[in-house]
Amino acid sequence: MGIDNRVSSGSSIPVMECDILDFARLLSIVADFRPDRVFHLAGRTRPSESLRMPREFYLVNVQGTVNLLEALRLKAPEAHCLLVSSGEVYASVSAPRPVDETCPPAPANPYGSSKLLAEMAGLRYWHDFGLRLVVARPFNHSGPGQSESFVISDFCRQAVLIERTPDQAGVIAVGNLEVARDFLDVRDVVAAYVGLAEKGIEGEVYNIASGRAVAIRSVLDTVLRLTKARIRVEVASEKYRPAAGQPLIGDSGKLCRLLGWQPLIPLEQTISETLEFWRQRMT
Repeated sequence: MGIDNRVSSGSSIPVMECDILDFARLLSIVADFRPDRVFHLAGRTRPSESLRMPREFYLVNVQGTVNLLEALRLKAPEAHCLLVSSGEVYASVSAPRPVDETCPPAPANPYGSSKLLAEMAGLRYWHDFGLRLVVARPFNHSGPGQSESFVISDFCRQAVLIERTPDQAGVIAVGNLEVARDFLDVRDVVAAYVGLAEKGIEGEVYNIASGRAVAIRSVLDTVLRLTKARIRVEVASEKYRPAAGQPLIGDSGKLCRLLGWQPLIPLEQTISETLEFWRQRMT
């Protein structure tokens, strides 16, 4: 069973509507369902947006997490909980990259701070109340079905819109192409989540990362090569953000040693299948 603040059609599993800030409703659902395993991914997710609305990010990501932890403590204390944080907790780290779990976190924005605070709350519930909890820190990931508010899906959606007018060249609006990210396919990340839910050591934190940086320019070049359209590229001021020091790259050695996990899906496949998702979505 899933819980979401907006239930949409087409889900392959039953989904109940619940705002994670509605503690009474959340407590009732946990009491009725009595979960064995919980994958906690609910929250606000855009670092740039967190600078415009920090209060919302702290409320949802921190208080929402505490609400879930408390509901589990009271109504499902034996449940295994995978608390999904973010590689953004390392964003301002000045140590040599890639960063591993021994590197002290240094968030660069309210989003990263809110995820770190959520982790701290989760680890206190593990330490103080015996909640069976593992923390995952995934780095950037993408794939078919992702919102266009993220860069790979954004480029692919724009390209497919242009494909629909083949008689003329179109324009893709981009931000800073020199920024680099540690990209993964979402299906590789989900495989790591499942493994951690089954075999993760309680009270431990695990990075989920590719261990290499890919420039946004390279992502765009792949989209342009795979698309069927004639496209021009223009930098949009509203999308442009200066690069912030070294690229954020994660070391997932701890996860690999535990599970034998490795990312299997190449970035080009992720981009190709995201393009195809938007082609199907827009037919």
